Amino acid sequence: SGARVIDLHGQFLLRGLVDAHAHLGAERESIDRYLRFIFSGGITTVRDMAGDSFLYAQLRPRSNDAETPLARLYYSANWAGPSFWDDRRWVGSTQGKPPGEASWARAITATSDLMAEAAAHANGLRVWSHPVVFPSRPSDVVRSGIDVISHATLFVWEGATTLPTTYHSGAHGDFGPAAPYADGPVRSPAVLRVLEEMKRRGTMLDATVSTIPFSISETAAVWGYQLTALARSMGIPVVAGTDRDASQTADGYPTLFEELEALVDKCGFSALDAITTATLNGARALGIEKDFGTVEPGRMADLIVVRGDPAADIRNLRRVSYVIKSGRVHTSTARR
Repeated sequence: SGARVIDLHGQFLLRGLVDAHAHLGAERESIDRYLRFIFSGGITTVRDMAGDSFLYAQLRPRSNDAETPLARLYYSANWAGPSFWDDRRWVGSTQGKPPGEASWARAITATSDLMAEAAAHANGLRVWSHPVVFPSRPSDVVRSGIDVISHATLFVWEGATTLPTTYHSGAHGDFGPAAPYADGPVRSPAVLRVLEEMKRRGTMLDATVSTIPFSISETAAVWGYQLTALARSMGIPVVAGTDRDASQTADGYPTLFEELEALVDKCGFSALDAITTATLNGARALGIEKDFGTVEPGRMADLIVVRGDPAADIRNLRRVSYVIKSGRVHTSTARR
C-alpha cells in the first residue's frame, strides 16, 4: 500500500556497484563531487585505499543518507615501514601530523605490535596488502592471513631471484622498483603455488588491471591480465577496484567501467563474472555482504536500473536510468 511503481519494462535491475579500491584525496569539496559523480553512474559504494581517515569519518554519515545522491564511503588505515612515509602521496592526508605518526597512517617499526592484524580480524575488520612488502615475497604475504591482495601485476616478484630491500629502492614509481616481467612467467611453479595457497585460504584478489598500462607499462599490464585470468580459472574470487585518483574515463564515465570491461576483454571473464567482482565480491571484500552485494529479501535496497542487458554486453552497465539507495529512487544524470 502506497508503494511507488515504476515501469521498467525492457530494462534490467541489478545490485549497485562497488569500487573497492579508490583514492579520493583530501579535499572535501572534490570528494563530494566525485561521490556524486560515481553514484549517478551506478556505483553506490566506494572504498578509499589509505587516505585522510579523519576527514572521511566526517563525510561518511552524509554519504549513507538515502536522500543524498552520494556513493557510500568506506575507508582504511595504512600501516607500512618507516621509509614508505617519505612518499609524496601522503602530503595533506594526515591532518598536520607527520606521515607515519597519525593513527590511520602508522609506521611499523621494531617496537610495533605485530599482532595487530589478529586484533583487526577479532574486531571484524578486513586486512589488505600489496603482494610484496619488500623484502618479503607474495608467498609470505599470503601466509600472513591477509583477506585481500591488491595488484595482480605485482605477483611477478614471487619468481624473482632477488628482491629490493624497500618499496623506494633505486629507480621506482608508484608501484615500487621496476619488476622482472620478462623473466617471470605467469605459470611458473612459484606463482602457481602462491595462487593455490590463496585458493586454499579464500584470499581475494583485487586485480586493478585497468590502471597498470598507465601506471607502469603495457608489458606489466599483459602480465597482470594473464595472472588475473589464471586466478579466476582456479576459483580465486576477484574484486573490482580501480586504484585511480578521483577521475573519469576519456568519454566521461566512472573508471570502474574500464576495470570491468578490461576483465571481460583482456582477462576472459564473462560479463556476469565481471559484474560479480563489483557486487557480491566487492561487498565481501569490505565485510558488508550481510547487507549488500546481492538482490534478495533482507538486503539493503541499493540497486541500479540499466537500459540494456549487462550479461549480454558489459558496456550496458554505462546505460543507467535509476540509482536506488536504501529504497530511495534517484534518476541518473550520467552520460547516455
